[in-house]
Amino acid sequence: MAPLSTTLLDPSRLAALRATALLDSPPEEAFDRVVRLASRVLRAPTALVSLVDDHRQFFKAAVGLAEPWAARRETPLSHSFCKHVVAEGAPLLVSDARRDPRVAENLAVSELGVAAYAGVPLVTAGAHTLGALCVVEARPREWSADEVELLRELASLVMTEVELRLATRAMSEQAALFRAAFDAAAVGVVIRGVEGEVLLANDAVRAMLGYGSREVSARPPEDYAHPDERAVDEALYADLLAGRRRSIDDERRVRSKDGAWVWVRRTASVVRDADDAPRFSVTMVSDLTAVKRSQDAVRLLYEVSKAANQAATSREALRACLDQVCAFTGWPVGHAYVTEGGELVSSGQWRLGEGERFAPFRDAYDGERFAPGTGLPGVAFATGQPAWIEDVQVDPAFTRARVARAVGLRSGFAFPVLVGREVVAVLEFFTPRPAAPDPAVAEVMSSVGTQLGRVVERERHDAEVRSLSVRDELTGLYNRRGFMALGEQRLTVAARQREGALLFFVDLNGMKPINDRLGHEEGDRALRDAAAILRRTFRESDIVARLGGDEFVVLTTGDTAPDATPMLTRLRAHVDAHNETAGRAYRVELSVGVSRYDPATPDGLPAMLAEADAAMYAQKRESGRGR
Repeated sequence: MAPLSTTLLDPSRLAALRATALLDSPPEEAFDRVVRLASRVLRAPTALVSLVDDHRQFFKAAVGLAEPWAARRETPLSHSFCKHVVAEGAPLLVSDARRDPRVAENLAVSELGVAAYAGVPLVTAGAHTLGALCVVEARPREWSADEVELLRELASLVMTEVELRLATRAMSEQAALFRAAFDAAAVGVVIRGVEGEVLLANDAVRAMLGYGSREVSARPPEDYAHPDERAVDEALYADLLAGRRRSIDDERRVRSKDGAWVWVRRTASVVRDADDAPRFSVTMVSDLTAVKRSQDAVRLLYEVSKAANQAATSREALRACLDQVCAFTGWPVGHAYVTEGGELVSSGQWRLGEGERFAPFRDAYDGERFAPGTGLPGVAFATGQPAWIEDVQVDPAFTRARVARAVGLRSGFAFPVLVGREVVAVLEFFTPRPAAPDPAVAEVMSSVGTQLGRVVERERHDAEVRSLSVRDELTGLYNRRGFMALGEQRLTVAARQREGALLFFVDLNGMKPINDRLGHEEGDRALRDAAAILRRTFRESDIVARLGGDEFVVLTTGDTAPDATPMLTRLRAHVDAHNETAGRAYRVELSVGVSRYDPATPDGLPAMLAEADAAMYAQKRESGRGR
């Protein structure tokens, strides 16, 4: 391992750190969200995004930091544990700093009261460690592998934001990959009799499920169990009482008073009498709802981001988002509006769960328009912020209460889709259960709205490009100008999302003999045939263009690890099918070269074209066709 000072003073690392423009920058919500989430989920009082330069550590984001360090937002390296994370490029776990020779003499122990520390590196795509995301305790603490893994996931969010800013600094968009914070898990104790009845539950359990003291004991055990888990649950409890197993340690869903399912981790064992007969069972219950919701929020943002990148149109992206958000929230009704003439109008995109129960609500209001500030979607339209109505049946601001009451809808929320500060769409969702406003859900939906806004922005850009002279008149494909404009924009998106891309350089063989023997009109038909084959082979979202003469090019994006082999196989099959059925006096033959785009070492579009052209020419030489 290189000496500590050598790593910290590495000029290339310091240059990469300065390039982020984060040193000495003001606090920003995008980074603050991460430390709040790290603090809450890991139950640590202090969490930091620490950037380490050659003489100090600067706190880009911090929660729970004591004064005067909170105001200064930095410490000298004499007070830094994070410098070790940078030096080693690996997590640093300290359970008791006073006994750890690596940090026992660090002034953070004596002056800041640091007793336990867990930090993971913040690493750029160029393999430079900028600093650490860490959590700190004032008392000794062991760190679990799950906690370290969660910290790694949160650190990846920090670096996603950093890399996005490096790639799209001019756009200055609010980063959309930070996660909502959820309440820390509650722990409870349940004592059950040998018949499974609840004898006693502590305050934590009652708060977790929303029942009063007597209500918990009065309800039979099956009222709490999820239908899919009830039979297994009964068998496990029977084995526990019979002594066929010593304990139960698993995760389960438990029904709360309002009908919602609460994920819990339970550990159960049996207390026996002197004759080894079971007297009662003791179950320790930890509320996993916050952890599960955090995981679901991460998954939601990933799926929405993936759908946004792969969607060919904003309409397709809105539909995918409705499905994802309804699955995330458990709310059965979703609807998307788009802007038109300064108002919101229905996009026609609805998501209705539970069969046809809510169809009358859709049928009654699908054509309704909302001005800014009017109704639930109009509030989100006017403010650019999520809006929530706890009870749509009685709220005077909700204009669709009559049919909502008839189908049993109770709560609703809406959030805007933003391009910069412009609201371009609003999505609304409804549930038949009363639901109080949830700031964590609202925060997640704000990030979802930003992700969807990128699809609209991309669609606008594509339309702007199409409005230019970007089409090849003969084939209808993009021409060189259109390909270069669209291709550069797609590679920018690929770099931001850390995705790969493939560029296919295609040459139509034998054009000169076709023109010489059969005439230029037949040569034009051969070019149109080649264009049609490429259209059938590649996706609608791929960019297919004729560069000029007999040269074509295709750019495909949207995959993290693209593979050219299936596409080349499909292309050969389409060429063979054409030659068998077209009835031409010649065979269409294509030579293909491929180049790959790696976001870790990105090359520009001209370099990719040159590489693919060279690969195509090499294939021509190998096949004996020349150029």
